[in-house]
Amino acid sequence: MNGLERRRRASRTRGLWILGSVALALFIMAGLLYLVQWSSLKAENAHTKENPGGALDLSPGEIGIDWVEFWEAAGFIVASRDVSVTEHVERVGERVLTWEHSFEEWLLVPSEAGLSVGGVLAQLVADLPPGGGRLLLERDGEGYVLGLLLKAPGAEQYIPGHTWRFVEASPMLMRARHEAPALAMEGSLPPLLAVVVDDWGYDSTAARQLINYPLPLTVAILPYLPASTQLAVSAAEKGHDVILHQPMEPLDGTLDPGPGAIYLDMDGEEIAAQLMANLHHLPWVVGINNHMGSRATSDEQVMEHVFSILQDTGLFFLDSYTINTSIAGQVAQNSGVPYAVNDLFIDNLNEEDYIMEQIRQGLSLAQRRGSAIIIGHVRARTASALWRMLPEIIASGVRLVPVTALLQAP
Repeated sequence: MNGLERRRRASRTRGLWILGSVALALFIMAGLLYLVQWSSLKAENAHTKENPGGALDLSPGEIGIDWVEFWEAAGFIVASRDVSVTEHVERVGERVLTWEHSFEEWLLVPSEAGLSVGGVLAQLVADLPPGGGRLLLERDGEGYVLGLLLKAPGAEQYIPGHTWRFVEASPMLMRARHEAPALAMEGSLPPLLAVVVDDWGYDSTAARQLINYPLPLTVAILPYLPASTQLAVSAAEKGHDVILHQPMEPLDGTLDPGPGAIYLDMDGEEIAAQLMANLHHLPWVVGINNHMGSRATSDEQVMEHVFSILQDTGLFFLDSYTINTSIAGQVAQNSGVPYAVNDLFIDNLNEEDYIMEQIRQGLSLAQRRGSAIIIGHVRARTASALWRMLPEIIASGVRLVPVTALLQAP
């Protein structure tokens, strides 16, 4: 065998060895690829058995609190609770997860002045032991949002599991929420009750308690008393209606109706000047009602002068109805001025249990007729009775509204 032939044979041997090596490498790679695919398929099948379709069960997405008991213990009345559930879809790593996110909105009414939803929730978040999720507390326009974030399985990412929104009732909030929809849903309105509180003008514990009342009141303020102007501002800022409690001549001539009064011996110009001065003294006034005034409201000429001013200023008249000979309603209709009439005084007897029973009568009257107006006075027992009646008012289904919601068209 010459050298050339030996070189050719060696070349063929090397070629066969290279081909064999390549074939072996391809075989090994194919085997590894199969193992990887098999392992992936096995893992996917295992995940599918535990979590079909990538759906997550977040039913444990609670924090172990009975919210009704919690808020009652904190001094709040649950006025309403709305629940909605939406489906969320989100990619977490290589997986697409779906889950149901629950959203609850609670409307809470404080049972006494000074309670704060925000303070209660801040303490709750601070006291809760650490768990598998994260709690976030944020302030929004009308209340507080508490969110529970849960860790997605197999990832470092957190997803929203449950959200609660807690809103504290206030006169301004209740009016904003209910007055506009009421115009479009007049046929399905709940019973309505207006609570008027007379004789404001002095700073007192009762006045401060009533200004902080969480449902709308109508605050009737006497002119030219030490705190008249400031009380008008404070009440209006809270969302209560403010009206002028206009002093008028009573039947009993020995009684003094107070500064700014209207008497039968005044002519039209004097009545107009006095009434306009009283109105300019008080900011935010939307109407007037009579303080005393049994003689004045029974006099057609006096009431025509009064209603002439109301016609020009766009204000309404609430007849306190201190006497059954009042002609205020008749004059209001003739002059085209909106008006309303008191149905019941609630604190002629200054005893708390009596006042509470009178409020119940007002609720019953509203339920029977669809609406009612009741009048009390800025006294300690009246304020306490109104606060104590909050659970019954809410449970009755009767909505407290300002007098402006119950005006009769002329």
